[in-house]
Amino acid sequence: MIAPSRQQLDQMTTFRLHEAHVTALTDGEALFEAFGITTDLRMAHFLAQVLAETIGLSAVREDMTYTTPERIRAVFGTSRFPTLESAEAFVRRPQALAEKVYGGRLGNTQDGDGWRYRGGGLIQLTGRDNYREHGRLSGLPLEAQPELVEQPEASLRAALSYWKSLDINTWADRDDVLAVSRAVNRGNPQSRGEPHGLNDRIEYLRRARHVLNAPAGPAPADELTIGDTGDAVRALQEDLQNLTYLLGAVDGDFGLQTHRAVKLFEEEHGLTIDGVFTGADRQVLEAVKNQPVRAAEDRERALRTVTDEPQTDPVSPEGPDEPPAPGEREPDLPSRPGTLEPPTTHEAGSSPNGGFLAMILRLFGIGRRR
Repeated sequence: MIAPSRQQLDQMTTFRLHEAHVTALTDGEALFEAFGITTDLRMAHFLAQVLAETIGLSAVREDMTYTTPERIRAVFGTSRFPTLESAEAFVRRPQALAEKVYGGRLGNTQDGDGWRYRGGGLIQLTGRDNYREHGRLSGLPLEAQPELVEQPEASLRAALSYWKSLDINTWADRDDVLAVSRAVNRGNPQSRGEPHGLNDRIEYLRRARHVLNAPAGPAPADELTIGDTGDAVRALQEDLQNLTYLLGAVDGDFGLQTHRAVKLFEEEHGLTIDGVFTGADRQVLEAVKNQPVRAAEDRERALRTVTDEPQTDPVSPEGPDEPPAPGEREPDLPSRPGTLEPPTTHEAGSSPNGGFLAMILRLFGIGRRR
């Protein structure tokens, strides 16, 4: 059976299912087949993404009603709302907020476009440009009638046309949750930016794979990325920890902490900064991984000579962020949706081997960072 059942959807989320989403997914077998979602692994990835986009299949349109200025700033950023006072004016004013954050961009040119073309459907299309383009791809008049994304079949067709336009099945077949998430949320599977709600997407994939009994995809040769597990990941974590890039636990689970440690390693060694540990990364790691003992001794000697007031190092920037897709939206997603179980990455906390020393060294400005 290609389409999921209502019972299966219930097992993937703790939120109350919106009937439009239930109908779209449970009755969507013909569309799933037409757009190539014909394996359990592809379906698991598709469901994980739409679960994350719709807050566990509970929302059909983006809810722009916020009750505190703090939440508005957390979701839409301090660049748009530099002070609490600037956000206060948009508390409980959903249409005004939509115009503030979406008006005048994403193809929104007319008064009311920000609200009219706010996030909608299973993939939460946002902005007049996206409604126009994916209406064209799906054969639906979404620009003229944006409310169509609230209808089950139209919502699924638009989501699947978006999925196909970026060839996301290819990344799903590789079981690459990071690339799939980047494609859905940032419009490019090879984007360097971190997708919004990545923790949620990983957790929903774990649930969907379990419910559908979907097997893991084949791991790319000599490459490790988010979602990978096993001895190879554990060995990488041990090396990164010894080099003081990883302050989290060594648990054999490539999660966000490991992803960020790899990006830091790549940044400091002039490699492609994407958080995916490739063969090129491995060559550099092998060349430097026996240096931490000498480096630690040098840092310790330097630490003993510090007599002035310590100076802290600023955190090095990640570089310019890329806009999420569809339409640079920043959805109102909690850091973990609803009452999801604790993350399965188990990478939080201090390292038992050197993490504390690394943090002390960095506090005094003596670490690797330049």
